[in-house]
Amino acid sequence: MRRKYSMLMKDNTKQRFSLRKLSIGMCSAVLGLLFTGAMGQKVKADSVQHSPNEASLTLISRSNDGNASNHDDKTKENSYSNRSVNKDTVTVSQINTQTINNQSAASNIQNDKVSKNNGLKSDYELVQKQQSKEIINSTNTSQNINVSGYASIDHNKDELLQASFSPRYLLTSFYAIPSSSPWHKVGDDWTFSKKDGTRAEEEWVVAPDGKWYYFDGSGNMAVNGWVSTNYNGQWKTYYFDQNGHYSKNAWHKVWDNWTFSKKDGTRAEEEWVVAPDKKWYYFDGSGNMATNGWVSTNYNGSWKTYYFDQNGHYSKNAWHKSWGQWTFSKKDGTRAEEEWIFAPDKKWYYFDGNGNMAANGWVSTYYNGSWKNYYFDQNGHYSKNAWHKVWDYWTFSKKDGTQAKDEWIVAPDGKWYYFDGSGNMAANGWVDTYYNGQWKTYYFDQNGHYSKNAWHKSWGQWTFSKKDGTQAKDEWIVAPDGKWYYFDGSGNMAANGWVDTYYNGQWKIYYFDQNGHYVH
Repeated sequence: MRRKYSMLMKDNTKQRFSLRKLSIGMCSAVLGLLFTGAMGQKVKADSVQHSPNEASLTLISRSNDGNASNHDDKTKENSYSNRSVNKDTVTVSQINTQTINNQSAASNIQNDKVSKNNGLKSDYELVQKQQSKEIINSTNTSQNINVSGYASIDHNKDELLQASFSPRYLLTSFYAIPSSSPWHKVGDDWTFSKKDGTRAEEEWVVAPDGKWYYFDGSGNMAVNGWVSTNYNGQWKTYYFDQNGHYSKNAWHKVWDNWTFSKKDGTRAEEEWVVAPDKKWYYFDGSGNMATNGWVSTNYNGSWKTYYFDQNGHYSKNAWHKSWGQWTFSKKDGTRAEEEWIFAPDKKWYYFDGNGNMAANGWVSTYYNGSWKNYYFDQNGHYSKNAWHKVWDYWTFSKKDGTQAKDEWIVAPDGKWYYFDGSGNMAANGWVDTYYNGQWKTYYFDQNGHYSKNAWHKSWGQWTFSKKDGTQAKDEWIVAPDGKWYYFDGSGNMAANGWVDTYYNGQWKIYYFDQNGHYVH
């Protein structure tokens, strides 16, 4: 027998033991039935012939008396090679399977009077011990089977049947605990099971990778854009990438608009932000960066208007033409509104309440709490000591540029002209004028020159300008013809009847003919 055994060893075969008597009572018998039923064949001692780079698996069972029975087996190769499994699963590579061809049935399996609990315990401990200690040897190679973590190989039915060559493989799979992940992909969306097993919905969750993720009301992970999120009853908007990570201090282009994630990740809305390039940018209520024109901005509760270029930079001390109107950014960048500005060309310009430069006419301007009118040309320059015709009236800019109103003015031609409360030059008739606190009436011709010592017919009545140019009223006047004429309180010449006249504090009645001569 020894010589025969030695010859077998020289033929690159090695005697193996594949089954021992189990001292685990009833449980061992159940396991035996499981193995024989799964393999569809009887288990016998087998002589396994190894070739290079092959690994063999052996099921080792404990018998009551600690003895082992050896059997000579015929071998049959069934290759099962190069199978790789990810981490957390059993790794088996290049396993050439040997079919166990039993020639004689295992005998003398003795049932001990051992409790079911002890049997199960010892059976489980045996598997754990064999997983950690067993070394499988072969003539040319030696390979360790490493079983760690949770087995999660997704085998189909055919693979399970093919695995029947290895009882130990079945045993380790039987005792393995399936792995589980809190992440679940449903369609194109990722969902998440929280620690209590419930689905994450409309909330932030810290995943096993230590990062925060948000899930909407349908339980889908927020990805690929701005998403309004709820946290402790407050809604804030964050930008999420394709992996569900939210951005911080970063730019995002949405359609044709630039948006920005602040340092805390929330979207910049209706506020000024210092971007990574150290420049200020403003974002409106929708989160879009202000560009290409005037934008009303909010800062600490006050609203001011700035002009932004196409890159979102606001302008300072610069001109801008908007809708045919010239506007101006002051030194602090705010829009000039209802104020005078000393521009870079060293000239003064005025901008109305809408920020438009005053031009082409009279404009009411505000300065130091008072309102005054100035006449501006097409270039926004105001006039001084100059005439301006507006509609059918002549107006005048005084030496300081303000409009002449309710006052007498000596024009550049050296003559006196009067301008009413609207700033229009007095002309073509009697006009009440104001001078040094007194109101007096003068007759002006079509050129705005007032008359002296002259007759004027108005509305069918004769009137008279005295030597100082004022209108004769309630008084006797010696006309240029040397005759006396009387003018009533309205300045009309007395005629065609009795008229009560006033002279030196006394009232007397005279009869006047149609030419204004009194009869005596």
